[in-house]
Amino acid sequence: MVERGQHRVDDLPAVVNSLRADVARPPASASGLLKSIDDTCNTYEGEQIPAIQALPIDITGDCEPEFLMQVYRTSAPNEAADSAGQPTYRPLNFDVGVRVYSVRAEDNLGSLSAEPASLQFTTGEGNQRERPLAVISSDFKWSDQSGALCNYQVNGGRACN
Repeated sequence: MVERGQHRVDDLPAVVNSLRADVARPPASASGLLKSIDDTCNTYEGEQIPAIQALPIDITGDCEPEFLMQVYRTSAPNEAADSAGQPTYRPLNFDVGVRVYSVRAEDNLGSLSAEPASLQFTTGEGNQRERPLAVISSDFKWSDQSGALCNYQVNGGRACN
C-alpha cells in the first residue's frame, strides 16, 4: 500500500504513541469482524481496527478464526498538523507493529502478554493462550516524495530547512 502511494491515514492501522509493549498494550477485545479467505463469511473490508482490539483471522476457509491479529502504528512527524483538512494526506514515515495470537488466547483478552511465546518444545499448548505467536515491528518510509528527506531529519532530532 505504501509502495503504491495508497496509504491514506484512514486506511492505515490505528495510531499509538510508541511501539513499546508498555505503550502499545496487548488487545483487550476482539473486533466484531472476521478476515477470512472465504468471501461468504469475510466481514473485514480493510477498515481501521482500534489498536486495543484484535482482528480474528480465518486461514482455512471454515469461517472460524485460527488467529487474532493486532496491528498498530506510530504517527509520522507533524502528521496531525499536516493532515488537518487534507483527506488525501499520506504520511511519509511511520513505524508499524503486529502481534499474532492463537485464537486460544481469546479467553484471555484483556490480560494477554506482549512478550512472544516460547519456541521450545512442549507437551501441551505452551504459553500460546497468553502470549503472541509472532511479534513484528517495522518502519515504513515513503521516500520518493520531496518531503521525505525533511522527515528523516526531523526524526533524527534535527531541524528541517
